[in-house]
Amino acid sequence: MTTGRSFVRQYLSNKPHKWGFKVFTRAGNSGIMYDIEIYKGRETVEARSLGLVGDAFMRLLRSLKHTRHKIFFNNWFSIVDLVVHLKEIGYDCAGTVCQNRLSGCQLMEEKELKRFDQGHVDWRVEKSTEVCLVRWYDNKAVTLVSNYVAVEPKDTCRRWGSSEKDRNRKDCERKVEIERTAVIKEYKYMSGVDLADMLIELYRSNLKTRKWYMRIFYYFLDSAVVNGWLIYRRHCWLIYRRHCWQSNEKPMPLLKFKTSIACSLGYSDTSRRRPGRPLSLEAEDVRHDGYNNFPEFGKDQKRCRICQRKTKILCSKCLGIALCLVPERNCFLSYHRR
Repeated sequence: MTTGRSFVRQYLSNKPHKWGFKVFTRAGNSGIMYDIEIYKGRETVEARSLGLVGDAFMRLLRSLKHTRHKIFFNNWFSIVDLVVHLKEIGYDCAGTVCQNRLSGCQLMEEKELKRFDQGHVDWRVEKSTEVCLVRWYDNKAVTLVSNYVAVEPKDTCRRWGSSEKDRNRKDCERKVEIERTAVIKEYKYMSGVDLADMLIELYRSNLKTRKWYMRIFYYFLDSAVVNGWLIYRRHCWLIYRRHCWQSNEKPMPLLKFKTSIACSLGYSDTSRRRPGRPLSLEAEDVRHDGYNNFPEFGKDQKRCRICQRKTKILCSKCLGIALCLVPERNCFLSYHRR
């Protein structure tokens, strides 16, 4: 939220913060964001072959190197013409769709579906384009459109019971087994964007500013931190998983990860000394990164950080910390090893 005036600010009635910037995001199932576009207004859109929504969607796909991807989207992007176009250029896609975007397709109303049990489905397929519309009843009706998957094969899933009998049960007994269509099962991969939004909102950089572009910068900064943490966590799981679990070390949480980045950036440049009392704590990442940690001679003797003996050897990077470097002991090497 910002009080600064900007032509790109939008009134978003369905959002917790009504005034803000509309952002289109393409993210993977893991939550890693690969492409971001800020909505700049209807007048700034150059081509409108697929409409405002469709053209914004296609711009997010420009950075994809090949079409061997399955694309999932919410009902804001769900236009039948866009789904058909994605089928023509080789993309498989699925997403929820609003009632007013069914292109005249007649599906059972929610009142009719309530007569049946949970898991009942009504669907239609356009033979010429092979686009399928599926309306599945859970606690309410959910309508999806897809160009590569429809109803079969079905499976079962556990959902909260919606009948009066189920509501009177205990919480542990209220979940029931219902039928689930194939397109509903595939749509679970849509959660990547929601995961990214949730992680950004956890520790958002809420710095007050009257400059609207600073709010966009803070969003990009938070997005970069979340992307970095997700990649770091994936790295720990895939590469060092055995080492982490054997030594009872788990990947650091997001808050600690963001704090460590702030500490590393704060201590990364020590060439210019600032006036005032020097800081006594050093960043662990700067200490152990193995980059530009060189010994240098100081004017006065100081206490060694390891053995507490006096020495003139200082670390050129770690805020001038004194460390012994003599034949009898090598505190300089011990300090910079993990």
